[in-house]
Amino acid sequence: MLDSALTIGLVLGVGLLSSFVIDDFVTPQAEKCWRRPMGALLIHCGLWLIVFAIEFMQFQRLWVSAFLTATIQCVLVIINHAKYAALREPFIYQDVQYLVDACRFPRLYVPFFGWGRTLVCIGLLIFGLLVVLRLEAPVTEQSGVWTAVVLCVAFAVLGAVLVLIGSRSVFTLSFRPEEDIRRYGLLPALWLYCRAERQAVPKLEGISSLVGETEELQLTSPHLTSPHLIVVQSESFFDIRRWCSGIDASVLTHFDRACAESVACGVMAVPAWGANTVRTEFSFLTGIALERLGIDRFNPYRRLVSAQTPSLARQYQQRGYRTVAIHPYSGKFYHRDRLFPLLGFDRLIDISEFEPPEAGYPYVGDLAVAQKIEHLLQEHEREGDTRPLFIFVITMENHGPLHLENLSAEQAQRWLVSELPAGCSDIPVYLRHLANADAMVGRLTEALARNQTRPGVLCWYGDHVPIMDGAYAKLGAPAGCTDYFVWRSDRLATAACPPAEASIDMLGQSLLQATNAL
Repeated sequence: MLDSALTIGLVLGVGLLSSFVIDDFVTPQAEKCWRRPMGALLIHCGLWLIVFAIEFMQFQRLWVSAFLTATIQCVLVIINHAKYAALREPFIYQDVQYLVDACRFPRLYVPFFGWGRTLVCIGLLIFGLLVVLRLEAPVTEQSGVWTAVVLCVAFAVLGAVLVLIGSRSVFTLSFRPEEDIRRYGLLPALWLYCRAERQAVPKLEGISSLVGETEELQLTSPHLTSPHLIVVQSESFFDIRRWCSGIDASVLTHFDRACAESVACGVMAVPAWGANTVRTEFSFLTGIALERLGIDRFNPYRRLVSAQTPSLARQYQQRGYRTVAIHPYSGKFYHRDRLFPLLGFDRLIDISEFEPPEAGYPYVGDLAVAQKIEHLLQEHEREGDTRPLFIFVITMENHGPLHLENLSAEQAQRWLVSELPAGCSDIPVYLRHLANADAMVGRLTEALARNQTRPGVLCWYGDHVPIMDGAYAKLGAPAGCTDYFVWRSDRLATAACPPAEASIDMLGQSLLQATNAL
């Protein structure tokens, strides 16, 4: 009996000690364990014990359970490192959803994780299951089933008690993941972010605060001169010429012309880097700065979308606009098929209404999306619908991973006027897609200018900068701002609008002003 107690104590001691050693490899590195608050240490130990209990329930082996618990923690650290390298943000509780999405949409996630990391994780699990299992007999063979059950329950209860006691401490979360992980460690930060999401949903006041009550909206209902409105959230769009020299300026010819003719244009602060499109998307559609949302800033679509959520689409819908969203990818991604009707969209056009991507392109191209918009405008006119259109577009063509695409030598040089340093092969791939986005600008402005029934407004902005780790390592990372413009087909020939800095949450106000909705 004493030997068994010593063995259990040794396993738990070695396992917990190794968990703090593994925690030292987290990026960003956390404070040493003896400098962390006691509550954070208790949560760390409690979570480790709960996972250990789950593994012990499956395998009834103490050392195997400790090994597999350490393996799970190592996988978390590896995932955290991969995310931090690509997105400048560590792994948080809200990212757990993306582990499921990685299985449903692997191309969007697995290549950024890397085959090397994937093989390491798989190798650790195989080693644990095929090798370590042979080295230790199950507790049930030595002491019986009930001993194993009692131990499993004891480990789980002790872990839960430690987490509950630790959670009673006062934690000040900044909701800046780097700071919170440095202060508390990765496992406690995951738990604290999970607990924060269990709090009440904040009251949202966004785009609806810019306009009057419903009675006043009826006074501004659309008429024959109300413009069609197209908003394009262009995937990974930013003016790369501002960051990297040696690029042919003509890559953004139509964009430059639209900016010169715009009623508003410039650079724009967005709440995302490299990914997390929904942060930019939600902020634009609602007019809410994500800094106001606490824990919900990381993925506002998880909790904040309801029929009461303030929405630009609903504002136009209440004014009599027909509201359509276009996304050439699965409507189930981010649950847009379920959430967009709640935000005021009458219809969502997703990948099911597009032809397969053009050969050599992993996603539906921007020009195919432009063609779909033109068809929608023409169909709307043929049907004799007197309502103006509000079309919100989320493109996909320039979505990474860029390093999986191959270009010929001629294609790689198409938009370059000087050689790029070694390791910058993502840039020519990005430029090919950027040129197609620019062509989309030209197609849409021409389509709106041709329309004789009513004027048109085109609002264009980038959701975030692209992921190009190799190029950023060589040339330095860009500031993270994207570019935008608001263009009207019937704008009078006046002096060019000077570029102005903007934020994504205020862009909707510029749009309302451009369509005379205020």
